[in-house]
Amino acid sequence: MPSDPQNSDYVYHFDAANSSSWPSFSNTRQQPNTLPIASSSSARPPPPSYEEAISEPELPSRIVLSSVASENVSELIQVVVEPPSNSNDNNTRETQPLLSDTRQELKSIISATNSKLSEESRSLDNNSNNTSNGEAQQPQFPPPGYSLSDATFERTQEGVFSDDDKLNKESESLFRFFQAHNDKPQMAVSILGYHEESRSEHYFYTDDQGVRQSGTRHYTEQVTDFHLNLEVTEYISDYGKITTVPEKNKPTKEIKELLEEYIKHKNSLKEIEMRKMVKWEYEGISKAITAAIRSQGYSKYLTISYPLRNHIVTVHSNTKLSRFARHPVTKFLCILSCLWIIFLPLSWLYKKSFKNQLRSEFQVNIPAGQWFNQNVQTIVATVRWL
Repeated sequence: MPSDPQNSDYVYHFDAANSSSWPSFSNTRQQPNTLPIASSSSARPPPPSYEEAISEPELPSRIVLSSVASENVSELIQVVVEPPSNSNDNNTRETQPLLSDTRQELKSIISATNSKLSEESRSLDNNSNNTSNGEAQQPQFPPPGYSLSDATFERTQEGVFSDDDKLNKESESLFRFFQAHNDKPQMAVSILGYHEESRSEHYFYTDDQGVRQSGTRHYTEQVTDFHLNLEVTEYISDYGKITTVPEKNKPTKEIKELLEEYIKHKNSLKEIEMRKMVKWEYEGISKAITAAIRSQGYSKYLTISYPLRNHIVTVHSNTKLSRFARHPVTKFLCILSCLWIIFLPLSWLYKKSFKNQLRSEFQVNIPAGQWFNQNVQTIVATVRWL
């Protein structure tokens, strides 16, 4: 299994499929893996409609949710909610097959997840409508030319971060900073099709007796067949609703209460983070995309993810210890001298983190079916393999 795509709250893995298990659509089905690489689009069978695609979907073999996304489905079984892997090894596939007697249970779980996310999406839409009636609690954004925060910050692909001293002393300044950078995140639909090939490698070594020996190492390598990214950013709502995330078995905190707690904490390595969460019909989109690709005869592995950019706003402590710990030279020297074995665990144990306690909820303002119909021809035209 390839390493989980970074910066994606929702990742759906589909194992290599047997064509006999695919649903039968109204169009003519193509035998698996019989289309040549250079085949023209006119030779391809038409993809299914969105309604057909989600009526008899292929179940994902594994679903990986980030901590932000899994907050909504924390009551589900572990096979659906898993922590992202930190492994960067793309040559080894960790198989996690679902047992046949759990597939029906997984169907009901996925259905429950979709219902819950749909309810939250409708709730978010209602909140947007209430804003126009003066009922929303979310502060209005200022007119152009006015800055909510004058705190210094740096911008990366993931978002913005700051260690401005005022953000560690005044909760009001901290709140304005989060508001000022509560602009929409960027998101894409990433579709990866791949297969696995067995490789062998010969090597030589000297044994304990000083005799030169040879050996063979066998491994599996991931080979990409196609990879497509489709932008969704233009459909994301302009501003998000900032909320706190309740800790397990603890009462929900108000935003001001959480920020005050951060300000008052004396930890020299403290940090607080606001993550931007985009709500959409991920399950339906993933199933529809998979059905469209399978309709072209592709039977290999698929990974569908939704990578985010500009989705994290982080504030660090402005102490000398914090700046030292975060400095690239410090990290480089730790790796060079192997001190990271001691330094990183101590830093992790000592640090007070306010991650996963503050988020901003955004909504994709295009129905899944409409987006699928607009992009399905682009998707199937990209399906190629050896």
